[in-house]
Amino acid sequence: MDASALTGIPLPLIKSYLFQLLQGLAFCHSHRVLHRDLKPQNLLINAEGAIKLADFGLARAFGVPVRTYTHEVVTLWYRAPEILLGCKYYSTAVDIWSLGCIFAEMHLVCTQHHAKCCGEHRRNGRHSLCPLCSYLEVAASQGGGMTAVSTPHPVTRRALFPGDSEIDQLFRIFRTLGTPDEVVWPGVTSMPDYKPSFPKWARQDFSKVVPPLDEDGRSLLSQMLHYDPNKRISAKAALTHPFFQDVTKPVPHLRL
Repeated sequence: MDASALTGIPLPLIKSYLFQLLQGLAFCHSHRVLHRDLKPQNLLINAEGAIKLADFGLARAFGVPVRTYTHEVVTLWYRAPEILLGCKYYSTAVDIWSLGCIFAEMHLVCTQHHAKCCGEHRRNGRHSLCPLCSYLEVAASQGGGMTAVSTPHPVTRRALFPGDSEIDQLFRIFRTLGTPDEVVWPGVTSMPDYKPSFPKWARQDFSKVVPPLDEDGRSLLSQMLHYDPNKRISAKAALTHPFFQDVTKPVPHLRL
């Protein structure tokens, strides 16, 4: 299924954005740098379709052995489950989880509102609440300068796991991916904040969670959101995933 038919954000553009972000992450990780706070507000774009990582205020160098970090990192909606469960030994996989959440978010848009908004755009020359606008409107007005991506508008774009507390965030993840156990995530029951009393949810089919994604897209997303951080796909490996077989190079020109 063509994602652009449901979201209004062209699939080639989504692929281009994700590919560029993975390139940036692969570069950071190859130089032993964790971003630790990936979210839409910390991405910069321009009208030519370039997108870059920004705000390295929480970034840290990592090495061997893995250092102990505070778990008070990463905006809640994009926080990896190992951090939510109190793990203080983490590495590049936390950035991949955050980017996976952003990847899904680019597809989760209300189609009806987008159609109405684009009609207003054609009449008035602007569309202040359109999902395309939420990514691109300010960038286009800047004439190619880099600008921050906005937060999701409550009517248009929605987060994959929009929790309002750490436990709510965990349970939202569990309801979608299933409650983890030792089979899918060895060692999870020994984590500081794991509770045997956690409700047991079954895993949902990604075709229902993110309907616009095709089989390759769901495959990549599932590997980016793998519970076990040791099995979560790396940025470098993700760049070779079949989802990017037809990625546009150079990035497509944006026409609003």
